Formats: sequence, C-alpha cells, structure tokens
Amino acid sequence: RIARPSRARAAMAVSAFDAFPKTLDELKERTLGGAVFSIVAGCLILVLFLSELGRVLRVETVDKLDVDVTHDGSIAINVDIYFPSLACNDFVVDVVDETGVQQLHVAEALSKMRVDRHGVPIDVPEKVDWGHTVAPGFRFRKVNSMLDSLAARFKETVADIEADEALERAHGDALSHDEHAHHRSRLAHQARTLQQHLDRLSSVADPEVAQDILQLSRREAASIRDHISAAQLYSEEHMGEVTGHLDSVERHLEELASTSVGDDARGPLQEASMLRLKALREHLSGFVSAADAARRDKYQGVVDLVAQLANTTHVADLSQEEQLTLMDRVEAIEQTLDELLVGLQGAARAEAEQRLLTHLAVMQDTWTGGADPPPDYCGSCYGAALTAEECCNTCDDVRNAYRRRRWGMPDVRELEQCRREARRRAAHVADGEGCNLFGTMHVSRALGNFHIAPVTSAQHSATGMPLQDLQSLTYNDVRNFNASHRINRLSFGDDFPGQQNPLDGAGRASAHGPSVSRYFIKVVPTVYEHLHGPPTRSNQFSVTEYSREVREEDRVFHIPGVFFVYDLAPIRVTFTEQRGQTFLHFLTRCAATIGGMYTVIGMVDKLFYSSSKLVMKKLAIGKAS
Repeated sequence: RIARPSRARAAMAVSAFDAFPKTLDELKERTLGGAVFSIVAGCLILVLFLSELGRVLRVETVDKLDVDVTHDGSIAINVDIYFPSLACNDFVVDVVDETGVQQLHVAEALSKMRVDRHGVPIDVPEKVDWGHTVAPGFRFRKVNSMLDSLAARFKETVADIEADEALERAHGDALSHDEHAHHRSRLAHQARTLQQHLDRLSSVADPEVAQDILQLSRREAASIRDHISAAQLYSEEHMGEVTGHLDSVERHLEELASTSVGDDARGPLQEASMLRLKALREHLSGFVSAADAARRDKYQGVVDLVAQLANTTHVADLSQEEQLTLMDRVEAIEQTLDELLVGLQGAARAEAEQRLLTHLAVMQDTWTGGADPPPDYCGSCYGAALTAEECCNTCDDVRNAYRRRRWGMPDVRELEQCRREARRRAAHVADGEGCNLFGTMHVSRALGNFHIAPVTSAQHSATGMPLQDLQSLTYNDVRNFNASHRINRLSFGDDFPGQQNPLDGAGRASAHGPSVSRYFIKVVPTVYEHLHGPPTRSNQFSVTEYSREVREEDRVFHIPGVFFVYDLAPIRVTFTEQRGQTFLHFLTRCAATIGGMYTVIGMVDKLFYSSSKLVMKKLAIGKAS
C-alpha cells in the first residue's frame, strides 16, 4: 500500500518530460476543413515518401578520369559491315600495326557471308582467310582477263600475218617458203666456200695459184651479192649492213690481187678480209627477212602477255598439282610461239596455231574451274566414305560424308572439289551480289589499322618490303571495286550500359566506281564498375572520317577500300554504379519530410480554423463588413 503512491509519484515525475502532451478527447473538435487538410497532407507525404524511396532504389553512375597504365593485352573489335556491291571474294581483310607489318596473331573470328541485292544470305558463312594478300576473286578475274586478252591478241596477230601474206601474194612479189629456204641454204654455202678460199690463200706460195684463188673468191663474192638481191630476205636496214660488209670483202680481195706473194701488206689485208667475212657470215645467218621481222614484232606482244601470265599464276591459290599443270601449259605455249617465230608456213603453221589455242582453252578451264570432270570421275571423300565405291564429286558431298561420320570438317582450301567450285564462283559472281562481313577480332593494344581492300598494303616483318606489288596496280584493275558500305556495328570491347558507338548505322555510297573511305578512330579505354558483379573492361571511341572517289586522271593512285585507323588515348574513363542515397539517409529524409509536412499543414489548418472562428463571431454580433 505504501509502494503504490511512490510508483505513481515516479510516473508523474517522468511524464513531465512528455514532449507530446495529449489533449482530452472532450476538448477536441473535428472540422471539415481539418479533414481536407489532413487528406491533402497525407497525399503529399505519400508522394514525397515514394520520391525518396525511388531515389534510394535508383542506381546512379558517376565517372572519373585517370591515366591508363595498361601496357599489354589485346582489344576486341566487333565488326558488322554490309557491302551491297562487292562480292566476298573481291576483297581481303588485313590488320597491320603502325610500321605496316601484319598482325599475324589476330584471332580468326571474322566471317564473310554472301548476300543478294536485297541483303538476303545466299550461302553459308565462311571464315576470313588471313593468308590472302590478293582478293581471290580479284586475282581470278585478273588472270582470266589476261587469258582472254592473250587469246584475242593471238587471233588478231594471226589474222594480220595472213592478211599481209595474202597481200604479198596478190602483188606477186613474194617468194614461197621453199624459195626462201633455198636462198638461205645457198647463201650459207657460198659464204663457207669463200671462207675456205681465204683460208687456202694464207698457205699458198705459188703466185699463179694465189691469183686463181683470188679470182674464185671474187666470183663467189659477186654470186653472194646476186643471191642477196634475189632472196628478198632482208629489210632495207639489214640489206645496207650486209652489202656494206660484202663491199669491204670485195675491196680487200681486189687489193690482195694487186699484191704479190710475200708482200708485207698481204698479211693485214688478208686478216681484214677474214674479219669482214666473219661479220658477213653472222649477218647472213642471223638476219631475217622483212616479213620475218614484222612477224616477230607482231608476235612479241603475245610473248609479253605469256610472260606476264606465267608470273601471275605463280601467286595463284592452287594446289601443287594444279600449279604444275598450268606451268606445263605455259611452257607448251612458249614452245609453240618459238616454232611460229621461225616462220612456219601452210599446214604446219595452222597446226601450231590450233595447238596454241587449245593450250589457252585448257588453261582457262583449269583456272576458272569451268572444265567439267570426265564422265568416269570419282572424287575422293578424304577418308569419310562409308564404302569403297562411294564418290564425293562436289564440296557438299564431302561435307555430307563428314557429317555422317560426325567428324570435323577439314579446311576446304585443301579439298579439290571445294577449290574448283570456289574458282567457279569467283569467275561468275551473281548479278548484284554483295557481302556481309561480321565477327570479332582481337588485336594488340597499339596504333594500327584494319582495312578492306582488293590487295593488302602490309609489309614483310623482316625486309620491310610490301607483301604485294602495289605499283603494278592500275585504275583498270580496280575499276569495278565499288566500296559502298553500311556499318551496322563497330565497337571496341564488350558492351556496357549507356555505351554509344558513333559509327553504328553510318556508311558511304559510291555512285561512280572505286572509292576510298578512311575512318580515324581515337579509342578511349573504359572501365564500368557494376553495383553487383565484376567490372566490365571495354572502350569508347570518337571518329573523324574522310572519303573520296578514285579517278583515272588522279596523279597519285590510291588503293580503293575502307580503312579504319585506330589509336589508343592515354587516359581511362571509369564509370561507377552507386545508390542515390544510403538507407539511413533515406530514413532521415523521410522523418524530416513527414514531420515537416505534418507541422506545416497543422499550422495552415490552425490559421484557417482561427480565421473562420473570428469571421463567424463577427457575423454573429453583426459587425462583419
């Protein structure tokens, strides 16, 4: 009983610290205005609470710059470029560093896919072959064009020669092949006889015998002059040289006839005669007729084209057997040309000409893959055949055989059927065919460029010499290389939130033939730190571009193509994800918001209540104005 009053007094003492005194319910008055203000206050408090909650849940990204200290590793370049007017076999893809040397360690992750004029795929994707220095289609068509030019030039040459011979026969001033051969043989015999006379003259001591020999020698010289005129073997220029030597020989013979045996002057005169005679014999055996000289000049263009063709086929993408076959054909063509150059006539020449045209046709079929295999052809399945009698005559047959075995497909460049079909595709590109280049390649972190062009501009790492002779390229070689393109995607590294690639959707169109497009890219290393999970190491880039058409009248020839020159910036950008505010900060702001709103609305409500009471009181006593 004594403890209860003491506990009551203690409770009363603590209650004195109550910062929120309570009003008796009997003294409270609920009004309509207070209800309205309470509802408004509740709505505002809810809106502000949700705003603060969204700020807590929202992830913000802050960035900072620092120096990039990375000095090794590689960069992934993601590529997706569409070429509407360029076939896949008409260009090579290459990556070179700042010195021009190929980056041979590039990962083989790029692919080409043939598409039609509407961009619809018409074949399965093929991996990019980094070993090519010249585009296969570009090289195939160049060599095929050379074969066509060679055949046309040879037919034109034969037609010109036949027309010249027909004209000579019509004028009746031409000798037959047998008559030319007779005169050549006769002149050679007379020159040898004259040589024998002069040789005997040096060993004869009897003056009468010496005079007889000199007389015979002079007659032989005169006979040689007559046969030279009748033979019609020499052009005017050659005739002047031959007759000049013959005049000197005759003059020396006359001087020898006026000297006696044992005279000191006889030795030098005889030696001079021998030298002139030697020169004369060389001219008689070496010079050809004017017709033969014209024939050789006309055939020289064909000979030059054959030499160019032989040099070009050395760099062809052919098997060793195919390479040997082509070179054998080239040698056979050269031998046939040698036969024609000596002046074959009649049926012999017709047979040689037909043989040469046959060699050219076989070369063209071998090169373009146009020659169908023989009827009894049975292509190898390269170990994948289920039976000994099974044949794989096409590249698809080989693929199916390996698919049945569930084996990995070998390199199609090593398969004869696939190489033949690839050459056929290169020689006969579908009308309006384009190409889609896509994939990812990893390059070293250094200044460099990757390009799409008909030939590579890379240099040999040891010698510094170009891997391909760029000086031999002309405008006519690249006249049809239309580098119009659309860049669907180009990025460096993995994607991250908020990434922007300025070249996505960009492109260039060339309406007048070959063109050069250069993109100068500055790559900025970027690190994106996620709120949860490991950071993403990627890159951003800025770009400037330059484009121009390649014209035939340009003083400096530029290789057409699309070139991407990239360089790394020395700074690094770091993006960091973080919450808008901490949870404690959220509680604090919520308390301040709710309390402040409750207080402000309470003050407004009290002011409104007091004002309304005062107005009502004045109305009641009739003092309201």
